[in-house]
Amino acid sequence: MDSQGPLLLDGTLRIQHGAGCELYSLMDGSVSPCTAGERVGVLFCKATGSEGQLVGNAGGAGGAGGAGGTEARTIAALNCEVYTDGAATASFWSGAEELSTTDLTPERDACGTMTVDFTMDLAQKSPL
Repeated sequence: MDSQGPLLLDGTLRIQHGAGCELYSLMDGSVSPCTAGERVGVLFCKATGSEGQLVGNAGGAGGAGGAGGTEARTIAALNCEVYTDGAATASFWSGAEELSTTDLTPERDACGTMTVDFTMDLAQKSPL
């Protein structure tokens, strides 16, 4: 990953939370469990380009939703929401190399749901 520019479809966002672990793939915008048999449904991300536009297959739970397309896409940031009842950890991986990790602290919204909203700046390899 080039620290001077956005990332071209290489990487995985990993969210470890109290109920399990989910992976968001930059390649296709899909969300999958870290371990077979685990459920997904707490991680929702939208990939954006350098001008803030939605990019390609921005996914939701299980890869649902998104803007489709097979053209080469450059992703500058991931805007994510995690529904969790406790702390979570976000880490960004390129292949087998962990590039960054940060702890996420959820806040309770007006309905009592615990969520964490965060943006991961892929050029800087860290959350904003």
